[in-house]
Parts: sequence; structure tokens; C-alpha cells
Amino acid sequence: MQKSWFVFGLISIVGFTFLCGFTFEKRNNKLCSKYVQIPEGKMTFSGKEVFINSFEILDKEVSNREYKEFLVDLRNKNKLDKHEICNVFSENWESFLGEKYKHYVKDYFTNDDFAQYPVLNISHEAAILYCEWLTENSNDKTIQYRLPTKEEWIYAARGGGIESCYAWGNSLLRNKEGLFLCNYRIVGDEFISVDSANNLIVTNERLNNGVHITVPVHAYWPNNYGLFNVCGNVAEMINVNNIALGGSWNSTGYDVRVYSEFKYDRANPYVGFRPVRVKKQ
Repeated sequence: MQKSWFVFGLISIVGFTFLCGFTFEKRNNKLCSKYVQIPEGKMTFSGKEVFINSFEILDKEVSNREYKEFLVDLRNKNKLDKHEICNVFSENWESFLGEKYKHYVKDYFTNDDFAQYPVLNISHEAAILYCEWLTENSNDKTIQYRLPTKEEWIYAARGGGIESCYAWGNSLLRNKEGLFLCNYRIVGDEFISVDSANNLIVTNERLNNGVHITVPVHAYWPNNYGLFNVCGNVAEMINVNNIALGGSWNSTGYDVRVYSEFKYDRANPYVGFRPVRVKKQ
């Protein structure tokens, strides 16, 4: 019965790929991830104009497959103290979301069908250690990997649209073909979004994107910088603990704006991360 449920769930997700506009690459069963160069520039932040130095950022969220490689390497090098800190708390699928999500406790991180989905249920400290691991294992010893600052993340997520509230540069959550532009939660009969003046809009229109968890890290369409899923899918950690940006698969349309903050106090099924890459000081 559990196997039948799991297969049905995967078929349901795949069946909505056309409705949601998924677009992701796969080569030899590995994602084509890359770091994108973000140019220096200015933006208005908290009422002030701030200057952002150029940096590179991963074009997607860190996937289960990539995080597994990290854990395996820690174990192989007998770094068991770090391995324990970086453990994936898969039981949080059920503890946060209830019994109907208990199947993901076993399958989401371990099943290869979810290899290209974003890693979840890890701590802020674990994400920092992952970035340090990338730095240590890089062939280029002049670069450093770390979590982005709040300013860097918002600047990159806007994709060059200085005042954009969403990554695609306008206040709509569907494109002209009616396809959803990100993975977020529809609340009952209410379609929640914002207009160009940042006013909340609630439309009494029953919609359902058919996705009730995350989607692959290269899903939907990238912003103008080539970044996938900065709005929705998973809220993303920054260098400040307990704050993640951009909203998650379980956030409303209003709460997947690029500057939407999600407060968290422990590993959970809503928060992931993507590193930035900079020259060492």
C-alpha cells in the first residue's frame, strides 16, 4: 500500500509538469549546476541605497544528491562530529506536517527519485559546514564559499529588476499562458498576490497547481541572471541564522516575494540554501 501511494505521488507530480512549466536539465543523471556571475550594482534596501559588490551564486538550491556527497565524504574522512551536526532530520516531515507526510520521512532524502530535489531538514550550522567543505575541496584556493548576505540574496533574486517583488520582474504569479511561475501554496479559494504598488490582492478564484511538496531544483523558469526557484519551492538561508528568504512550497503567493522573510528556529521541511562564491579577502 505504501509503495502504491509513493508511485501515485510521483506520477501526480510529473503529471503537472506542463501546468507548472517545469524546465530542468539532466545529464548522466546529474544536474547541470553552475555558479552565476552577479554584476556589481546598487539597490534600495530598507529605505537606503546600498552598493553590492560582484559575486557568484549557485544557479539553484543545493540538491539531495549534492548534500549526500557531502555527508559521504565526511563519513569517509571520519569527521563524525561534523557528520552528526549535518544530519538530515527527515522525521520533521511528519513532526511539522502530520501523518499524511510520513512517507517522505523515509523517501525524500534517500530515494533516488528525489535526488534532484532541494535538500531540506538541515540546520543553519550544517549549511555553513557545507560551504566550508566546498571551500576546502575547491581546486581554486583563492575562492571561498559561504551563505549569502540578505542584501546579496535579494539583489541576485531580483535578476536585475531593482524594484521587482518577484524574480520574473512583475507582480503576476502566472504567465500569459496561465502557467504558474513558481511553486507556492494556494489557500482554499483565495489566490493571493501583490500588485505593482506592493498592495495585497486576494482573488476569489479556485486554483490548484497540484504540487504539495518541493519541485526539482531546476524547475520553472530562471530569472534574468539564470537563477531557478528563488521565489517559492524552499525558503533559502542567508548568513544570519533563523531567517530565510523567498518563501517556500508551503507559502502563499504573497509570501514568496524576493524579500519575504521566513523565521525558523530549527531544521524543517520548508528551508534549504544555495551558496555564493567570492574571492578570499
